[in-house]
Amino acid sequence: MTKTKVYVLGIMMSFAHLSASAQAKVVISQIYGGAGCGTAGCSSYKNDYIEIFNAGDAAQNLNGWAIQYTAATGTAWQITALSNFTLQPGQFYLIAQGAGSNGVNTIPTPNVSGVIAMSATACKVALTNNTTVLSGLCPVGTAIVDFVGVGVTASCREGSGNASSPSVTTALFRAGNGCTDANNNSTDFVVNTPAPRNSATAAAICSTLPVTFLSYNAQYQPAENVVILSWITSLEQNASKFIIERSGDGSTWSMIDIVTAVGNSNLENRYQAKDPKPDRGVNFYRIKQVDIDGSFIYTRVVSITTNAPNAQFTVSPNPTTGSIFINTNIASNKPVNVQVIDANGKVVLKENHFFTGAQGFRLDLSRFGKGTYIISLLADQIKSTEKVMVY
Repeated sequence: MTKTKVYVLGIMMSFAHLSASAQAKVVISQIYGGAGCGTAGCSSYKNDYIEIFNAGDAAQNLNGWAIQYTAATGTAWQITALSNFTLQPGQFYLIAQGAGSNGVNTIPTPNVSGVIAMSATACKVALTNNTTVLSGLCPVGTAIVDFVGVGVTASCREGSGNASSPSVTTALFRAGNGCTDANNNSTDFVVNTPAPRNSATAAAICSTLPVTFLSYNAQYQPAENVVILSWITSLEQNASKFIIERSGDGSTWSMIDIVTAVGNSNLENRYQAKDPKPDRGVNFYRIKQVDIDGSFIYTRVVSITTNAPNAQFTVSPNPTTGSIFINTNIASNKPVNVQVIDANGKVVLKENHFFTGAQGFRLDLSRFGKGTYIISLLADQIKSTEKVMVY
């Protein structure tokens, strides 16, 4: 079973690297058919109902749309036309169906009412963007916005498997509070206690990101001289990985770690990464969340100030016409990596030296041309940098 998503032209939304049109994404979010049971108090509600939800980030007018229903193996489709209502992002819409005298609770005020007596355990439900009645066992076409095959006996479904069977006291819910839509009924839906929601219910805005972050923070541990980055997600949709990046100035970034994402999940997932070599002073961190299709987006930037030990050295003269002398004060006979980095971030020189105590060496920068350079010394995981101008 395939379906056509409805796209609405809207404002452009920019997320650091990409832009996308605002999208209305109306889905079937809850199905309950237990009202027709035969004994007093046997059903949770006095009406069968179907609930739909706008999981997108643009509004959608429902005028001319319909909910269509048939038995699990049926071909005769019944239709309930929707009202002239504009469904906002995160808003629910409740369609009352057949009533029963043995229900316990009254559903909230429906947005529209039908008369279909639904099965409690198995059926087929379609949301269409017109009121043309569907036909056949497994209808297809661009009019079908969403489709659910309920219960093991349903002859059609969206994806590889049918949604689970509810009962007279349970309903079928779209997971993620209505936000999960991997186009697979068997994984997109769960069975739970009925809770019909109408347009007056508080909105449940879905994240526009592949991943919803509940928290993200960094903590410095001075005893080990490491920065621990921790984050929690509550929703992952086709997530591939998290790339952790660090910057010393908030503008030039380098990768320090990669953490594999769970991929698809409606549960809370906890992640952690470590920066074992933070620079002394302010360090900036961000996470690049990458989807399986290669698209990505950045989190906010967090900063941590460390008191990491600093190798001591001086550069003179500065500014210079080219030749500089580097004085070092490294206490032990450790290999020292010396790098010269130009204004474009390119390493134009890399070499190793050995020093014992206060020593120094001369370096000629004139061969690299006029400009500003970063001199970087790294010794035993202790890093120090100095900016030098050549004129």
